[in-house]
Amino acid sequence: RAPETELIGKTDKGHRVSFVRKPLFDKECLHLKRNPEIGDFVEVKIEKSTKASLFGEALAISKLSLFHDVGVDAAVASCAS
Repeated sequence: RAPETELIGKTDKGHRVSFVRKPLFDKECLHLKRNPEIGDFVEVKIEKSTKASLFGEALAISKLSLFHDVGVDAAVASCAS
């Protein structure tokens, strides 16, 4: 079980991924930061892995269709702007 400071989700391939819970920019409303909620798609940069899990840094709250349409590099760039 994850501590309250950590969230666990799944990649589109079904792999478990953990990341620190923190306020993130929402790509639908870029001036708004909020904590991810159950059901949100979160863009995560993978930093470490084990045989069973992935660990990463959350970048932004997104929609799956937006992430795949724009691409990873553009998504990260728009998040940093």
